[in-house]
Amino acid sequence: MNQIWAAIYLYRAVQLTVLRDLDEDAVTGLLTPFNGDVTPETILSVDISFRHLPNLLELGPLLPDREPYWSI
Repeated sequence: MNQIWAAIYLYRAVQLTVLRDLDEDAVTGLLTPFNGDVTPETILSVDISFRHLPNLLELGPLLPDREPYWSI
């Protein structure tokens, strides 16, 4: 699980760009900090996954205030 933590974190961050009605506790529960051992494998996992984070941040301003077609 340690090797895919970053991918899960990024996936949940993308989900949160759509699920904007969640409260702070829900967001904190989804975006959990890394608790595992820092190994070369986990460092590589974070590097590969988080290199896509700037692309996600660029999408934020492009999203409308409300997306009427999303009802989850």
